[in-house]
Amino acid sequence: MVYVLLACRCALGLVFAVSAGSKLSSRAAFAEFSAMLKASGLVPARWRKAVAVAVIALEIAVVVQLAGVQVPAGLALAVLLLAVFTAGIGLAVRRGTAVACRCFGGSGTTLGYPHLVRNLLLLTLAAVGLAAASGTGAPHPGGVAVAVVAGAAAAAVLVRFDELTGLFTDPV
Repeated sequence: MVYVLLACRCALGLVFAVSAGSKLSSRAAFAEFSAMLKASGLVPARWRKAVAVAVIALEIAVVVQLAGVQVPAGLALAVLLLAVFTAGIGLAVRRGTAVACRCFGGSGTTLGYPHLVRNLLLLTLAAVGLAAASGTGAPHPGGVAVAVVAGAAAAAVLVRFDELTGLFTDPV
């Protein structure tokens, strides 16, 4: 279980770090994320900047907790955030709101079912990590290396999930 936990920590930590970093990479990136919140119809215009700041702060909190000793708290916060994100995306998709995803920066992909699938996969990772957090054991360096590589590979796929699914759904 220690390796499952480590892989989940790596994957989620990297995903949340890329997400927060992409939103903070420039004023324009932050403004696009903030505008996306308003355009989605889920956040009133007067609250969009405050909500954008809160989302980024919570994403950073997840990364810090997963990298430190508050791993169960970080996983629980990740579960909570991902559940809210998934519900928000689901509501936007159900309403037919055509809004570009700004989850990981300047993607022009409209929020849709691939984003729901990605978030459900992330939510599953967080839940599995939380379940594995109670396990103990002395990790072997080889197992640690495999878990870290697996977590990083999963993060890479999940961060670019909408582009990867576009390879199979966009007409040529």
